[in-house]
Amino acid sequence: VKYYGHNLAEQRVDKCEDNPKMPRAPPHKYRSIVEVKKLPVGSFVDVRGILLTCSPLTEVHVSKTNGKKVKRNFSIIDQTEAIQITVWDEQAIHSIITPELALTHPTVAFKSVP
Repeated sequence: VKYYGHNLAEQRVDKCEDNPKMPRAPPHKYRSIVEVKKLPVGSFVDVRGILLTCSPLTEVHVSKTNGKKVKRNFSIIDQTEAIQITVWDEQAIHSIITPELALTHPTVAFKSVP
């Protein structure tokens, strides 16, 4: 199989054989953003769309625990609607989606987003 990446240089991609001993990820059940907005708050869903914005890490004070947490906000859009997604703590810190990446407006997917 030949694949021409972003730099348009020819790349070789070899097909891997299935390994039945390798654990499988649960299947994605993507929902449109308009469907997500109709679900109860706190529902876990799979959603994908075009990344519009990504905030830098932000530290917030949590008055209930008198502690601090970090968060990162994402805005995505699909053919039906736009939505903001907030991830906290480790997910926010270790996110591979950055404000710099958001400038390219890639297609992104979020798995089991509450």
